[in-house]
Amino acid sequence: MPHVKAAFPTDGISKCIRLGNLELSLLKTSSRMMATAGTTCGSIIQALRHLGKAHVNDTTVKQLDSRLSPADHKRLSAAAAFAPAWIGDIRRRLASKT
Repeated sequence: MPHVKAAFPTDGISKCIRLGNLELSLLKTSSRMMATAGTTCGSIIQALRHLGKAHVNDTTVKQLDSRLSPADHKRLSAAAAFAPAWIGDIRRRLASKT
């Protein structure tokens, strides 16, 4: 059976937990990064961070835009304050649906 790794940000201490072939890494992060945790917008911001600025292109932005409801657009605008500036730039590139 393959070894599986999963990482999760936390506002607690960093630690690694092993459960059989599963390795869970809890990685301490800033309160700014945790501000949107557990929300759709938080997942979008985290996914964009993971991809990195260099790997987010027009196709990525169009795909994201097509999947967001008008309410999601509004929430993402509010959550952008907790994201790096380059993610705010991506938010501005999304079609205005608010």
